[in-house]
Amino acid sequence: MGNAARNLFGNSAGSMSHSERDVLYHGGDGGSSGGGMSDKLERRIERLEGDLSLTRNDLATLTERTTNLSTKADVGEVKGELKADIAHLKGDLKCDIANLKGELKSDTAHLKEQLKSDINSLKGELTEAMDKRFDKIMDEMNRRFDKVDDNTKWRWSGIIVPVCTTIFTAAVAVFVAKFVG
Repeated sequence: MGNAARNLFGNSAGSMSHSERDVLYHGGDGGSSGGGMSDKLERRIERLEGDLSLTRNDLATLTERTTNLSTKADVGEVKGELKADIAHLKGDLKCDIANLKGELKSDTAHLKEQLKSDINSLKGELTEAMDKRFDKIMDEMNRRFDKVDDNTKWRWSGIIVPVCTTIFTAAVAVFVAKFVG
């Protein structure tokens, strides 16, 4: 009877023979008195064993999961660390932005001075080129005026002055002839 009890509580009640169960539950040779009661009890025990097995599996799963769980204090500590890290990063970011602004202002001022220098250099080159072009135009105009002057002098001295002198002489002769004679 000791083995039968061990089998019952050791998760192997299903492996007992019918006669062993009768001895265990009825205390005898398998008589018919109370047989319905032992079957009910046997089914309940089997269900309990199945439920116990499921409970053990659930307990093992929960035990495994609890190693990954954090307490409220752990979460608060991580939250505090994150806030401190964020504040530190904000400070670093503000400092970096201020440095970049300073570098940008310096680079802008340097670029402005360089542009002024380049513009002044271009102004000088442009003014020099314009002066050369203006001098060429003035030389060409002077040459043309000199040519016109030369042509005019030739015309005045070669044609107009003798013609005017002849006309004047003829007018004086006509005038003298009319009044004198």
